[in-house]
Amino acid sequence: MHYVLIIHEVENYEAWKKVFDKAASIRREAGERSYQVLKYENEPRA
Repeated sequence: MHYVLIIHEVENYEAWKKVFDKAASIRREAGERSYQVLKYENEPRA
């Protein structure tokens, strides 16, 4: 099985997450089977 790891910083997590969630159907159509959103434990932003 192949995996893709993408790491990037976002200025506003809540705003980014709304857009990410709205794009779920686009990601599925492109072949996404599952995903995980991870966050650094020491990151001060939500």
